[in-house]
Amino acid sequence: MDGRKDIILDIANRSIEKAILHNEEWVPSLNDKGYTGLTENQGAFTTIYKLLNDEKSLRGCIGYPYPIYPLVHSIALSARQAALKDSRFKPVDSKELPELIIEVETLSQVKKFDYNSIEELYSKIEIGKHGLIISFMGSKGLLLPKVATRYNWDVKAFLENTCKKAGLPRDVYLRDAVEILYFSSQLYAN
Repeated sequence: MDGRKDIILDIANRSIEKAILHNEEWVPSLNDKGYTGLTENQGAFTTIYKLLNDEKSLRGCIGYPYPIYPLVHSIALSARQAALKDSRFKPVDSKELPELIIEVETLSQVKKFDYNSIEELYSKIEIGKHGLIISFMGSKGLLLPKVATRYNWDVKAFLENTCKKAGLPRDVYLRDAVEILYFSSQLYAN
């Protein structure tokens, strides 16, 4: 098993367990030699699933797309937030811990698409590689790269659903004033 993967998943699991079992807001020490290579500022998302009838059912997903925290902190914070603060779900409780499946995605730098036509935009988005952020008039929606793959979306459906996630009309990405950003991610899962 990949050592980096083990460390990343351990940070997420430990953060969730400390929050739920001990009401503790834990983040790893940046001085810990075990976290070498994971202390640069970088975005991360944690997705929590619960296993129901051999199917993964979403239980929480929260993250930090921008590199505002050291990566080890982004992981710990996103894991705790996904377990306790995703407004779509009640907080995870201790009885659920053995049933949880944790996935962590570390994010590349977020960049803005440059394009002159919708066709050119479509040609630049790579399903399975790019995550999207759509921002318009104060509303913002983000979908991770794995979402488009999971639902077998084409580029148009991916854009429309990112707009929907922002609470915007599905076709708002066609407007001039919209900002469309992208990123890639590295998935760490068991």
